[in-house]
Amino acid sequence: MSAVDFRSLFEATPGLYVVLSPEFTIVAASDAYLKLAMKKREELIGLNFFDVFPDSPADQISNGMPLIRAAMNKVLAEKTTQSVPMRKYDTRRPDGTLEEKYWSSEDKPILNSKNEIEYIIHSVQDISELTKSEKLFSTIFEHNPFGIALSRISDGRIMSVNQAHLNLFGFSSKEEVIGKTSAELNMLINPEDRSNIVSRIQKGEHISGLEGQIRTVKGDLHWISCSFELVDINGEKYLLASMQDINNKREQQNLLEQQAEQLKQANEELETFSYSVSHDLKAPLRSLEGFSKLLIENYKGKFDEDADRWLQFIAGNANRMGVLINDILNFSRISRSSVNKSHVHMQPIVEKLFDLEKNNYPNKVIELHLSDLPDVYGDPTMLGQVWQNLISNALKYSSKNELIIVTINGRTDQQTVQYSIQDNGVGFDEKYKDKLFGVFQRLHRTEEFEGTGVGLAIVNRIIQKHSGSIQVNSELGKGTTFAFSLPLQKNN
Repeated sequence: MSAVDFRSLFEATPGLYVVLSPEFTIVAASDAYLKLAMKKREELIGLNFFDVFPDSPADQISNGMPLIRAAMNKVLAEKTTQSVPMRKYDTRRPDGTLEEKYWSSEDKPILNSKNEIEYIIHSVQDISELTKSEKLFSTIFEHNPFGIALSRISDGRIMSVNQAHLNLFGFSSKEEVIGKTSAELNMLINPEDRSNIVSRIQKGEHISGLEGQIRTVKGDLHWISCSFELVDINGEKYLLASMQDINNKREQQNLLEQQAEQLKQANEELETFSYSVSHDLKAPLRSLEGFSKLLIENYKGKFDEDADRWLQFIAGNANRMGVLINDILNFSRISRSSVNKSHVHMQPIVEKLFDLEKNNYPNKVIELHLSDLPDVYGDPTMLGQVWQNLISNALKYSSKNELIIVTINGRTDQQTVQYSIQDNGVGFDEKYKDKLFGVFQRLHRTEEFEGTGVGLAIVNRIIQKHSGSIQVNSELGKGTTFAFSLPLQKNN
């Protein structure tokens, strides 16, 4: 028998079959399939299956093509037959209108001598009438996880409910509910709610995800999310209500809101406390520092060497403590300050700050590689402090090199402006980088590099207040890179 005979025999097969290549190109289709799909053979052969039968994103119930696509991909991956018991995919009639259809399907791989998939046989069955049958509807209705109730529009009497509805309200049987109204069962907090919903539905409004409270048989109040539809059964109008239990969700949401408010108050109290304590410490510290300096200046040489050294030690530590207190006050001030945003020209800010900071290293050769920095919308004073701290760190931790190289870049994408600053300094072990932005966190001894461990905490806080983020990458002996991003648009 010739190849033509085989093709004719296949096309005449009464079953609903389509033969696909591994790339999902349609190779052949039976006459029965063409008739049911309302397609001509030239509309299918040589085309991709999913181009001919695209997804239906506008119809959330039409889940057909995503299920078929997943099944066929599994056939390719596992070389096994895959089935889709039921899917909805509407058939387009020649006049362009759609006919609601339900299908079951099976995809079977055909392997060649090398155990490679050469074809996929896609066979389907039309189960539309079965799916639309009363028995299937009843099963779906009864076992739906949402509580469902069908009530008459005219008098509000409940005609049917499922088990999930009984469980939600705490009823033990349908006989307690059917034939009665929600008012008689004392289900609603406000009896007028049903009338308002019916009025909105009759005006053509679609109600979905409406949150509210109901009253259970025991009198407990319970949070639910409801959707309503107007349905016509044998010429009479009914209200179909579906309800989802969201009581735990609302309780958790309320708890989170309370905890967030408590945390906010605690942070505000802690910031106020740290500010007050730091401010009050400055006066006695100034006295300690001042008098120790007077002793050194006026009585140097009148004490023994140990006393002179101790006085120097007192003065030095008083000075360091003063710097630390100022940093704490600065951190507290940043935390308490509001962000006054405007258009910020970042390039001149960075250039000016770098010129100022490099003056602290007059004996070093310093190279700056600076790209064009994009502008941003933010607080210019705060962002200037970010750059000052990052530039200062880059120079300080590279100061052991004869040649200091700092590279600063910037770029934008659709949502953010991104900046980075890279140095060739001492770097650090990245396993400690999660601690780097905490207050008083330092990865090097004070004897090696001066600092209080507050600068990067300030940087992080400012970027957080701008709804941005910051990351750091480093390698011991090879330098460090800080990268931070800020929202691009004003309305972000």
